[in-house]
Amino acid sequence: MINHQVKIDNAFATSAFKKLQQQRFGLRSCVKRYELDHIADIRELYIRNAELDPLSLSTGGCTLAKMKEIIQTL
Repeated sequence: MINHQVKIDNAFATSAFKKLQQQRFGLRSCVKRYELDHIADIRELYIRNAELDPLSLSTGGCTLAKMKEIIQTL
């Protein structure tokens, strides 16, 4: 079973570290890099939807199930 919270937190941390490396040291990598702001938005939406899911609510068109699908593709 995938722990979506851990996966999105790891993706966010990795993206932030790679951005810091690039800005500070000019280091670049051939590995696919996700935009930090994009990952931060996904992480925030996932946290909010996880809080609202027990109440059968969601943030607009993004349900918790949809957020889990997005996280699985990272």
